[in-house]
Amino acid sequence: MDCGKAAKIDGGIIPPLLRMISENNPETMSIPLSALQHFSRVEENCVYILDANAASLLFRLTFLASLKIDLREHAAEILANLARASSRGVKIHRELRTLASEENINKILESLSLERPSLKVHLLQILFSLASKSSTVMFRVRNAQVIQVLLTLLCDPNFDVRLFVMKMLSSLAEDGGEYELARNLRESHIKDLVARISNADQEEERALSVGILCYIPKTDGRINNALLEAGALDAIVDLLSKGEPSNYKVREGTLIENALGVLLHFTIPSNLDLQTKVLELGTMPLLVRFLLTGSSLSKKRVATALREISENAMNTGIVIQPKSRILCYACIWLASPVPEDICPVHKRICDKGETSFCLVNAGAVEPLVKTLQEREWQADEAALDALSTILLHDDIWEAGLIEIEKAKGVEPIVQMLKYGRSEAQEKAMLVLNKIFQKLEYRNLYGTAARFPLIDLMQQGTVSTRRRAVAILQLLGEMPKDGDSGCMHSQ
Repeated sequence: MDCGKAAKIDGGIIPPLLRMISENNPETMSIPLSALQHFSRVEENCVYILDANAASLLFRLTFLASLKIDLREHAAEILANLARASSRGVKIHRELRTLASEENINKILESLSLERPSLKVHLLQILFSLASKSSTVMFRVRNAQVIQVLLTLLCDPNFDVRLFVMKMLSSLAEDGGEYELARNLRESHIKDLVARISNADQEEERALSVGILCYIPKTDGRINNALLEAGALDAIVDLLSKGEPSNYKVREGTLIENALGVLLHFTIPSNLDLQTKVLELGTMPLLVRFLLTGSSLSKKRVATALREISENAMNTGIVIQPKSRILCYACIWLASPVPEDICPVHKRICDKGETSFCLVNAGAVEPLVKTLQEREWQADEAALDALSTILLHDDIWEAGLIEIEKAKGVEPIVQMLKYGRSEAQEKAMLVLNKIFQKLEYRNLYGTAARFPLIDLMQQGTVSTRRRAVAILQLLGEMPKDGDSGCMHSQ
């Protein structure tokens, strides 16, 4: 037959081909199998093949040990094409659902370590496509023994085998199997994945490596130490410094988004030394840049990193000591001009520029406020979390509020009462409860906050109602506990 470009077909041609294949005559099977293989490369043809109930027959031939390996590979490729085409629809075709039994999935998994690379690739394609649409298949893949089989193939000499193994692992980690994967990852696996970030020849392989590492739990100290030992921090910062977000979008997701996710392994607040290493690599300007130019998920992850770093701002820098034991610190402060290098928020000499833990010195306050104003899903909430690090600390909140007001950040916090998720609304109220301690801010923003707070008091969750009442009392719109009276007339 013509081996050129495959074309759309009439579905009526499929049943005769299947009858010829089902006769199990290797001499006559080759031609109809080759024809089906050719037709299955066009997505529209795959529906005809599936509707003709071909999947079970093709699956049986794939694992028929007495059949020539070339014919088994033809059958496996057709199945892989059918599975891939079906996985792109809203739901997987009924014919392929019958293949997702535990017995069949186990048969595929057992064969991964035995078959030759070309057949292995098709089996992995089938498994990946089924798992992407079937939670039952994905649940079976989460099994420790299955993960170990996949990890042994991570260094397979065949590129396509490695690629589909990484697709499976990335999908597994992103789909709720990250803890099972982390438990089975050895240091050698992590070194291999990190090496691909810097050395992979194919962009897709690099992106998948980053994606797998991104979704591994950040709280796993063993994993974090292995990542650091393998040079992941340097590799990720180098990757971030080279690219703009729009240059790195590939089919598996956005490389920059996932690289920022990997960076979160190194910004955990409990490890100040590790955070210092992150900043010494010049990461802060990169974070601020992606906060301004990145996708919604990039901004969320950047804001999370900034929050974690900012939490340690009070533990860094140089504390200014009083010059005299006779004069109180406040007197010296009032009598002396404030040095330019003293942070207006933390009242200490915060590190400047790239190595600063301070949001103000890093120039991050305005970009965080801009993220709040943009109302992008979850990014705005993460931005509020970051700004809260200079608003909710008892020693610095008043100075922090001044900086946020300079960046016009109070109004978008008030607006979050209207459009935010319930969790975001609670966080906004927690912050506003602090802001409205100041009379001038009650006068400036109290009216705008009043009606959203009344709505939350009447329709919100138990927790949001309680917080809304507390702020309305602060604004003088409701009597405080023990007082008489009712809500001011609207």
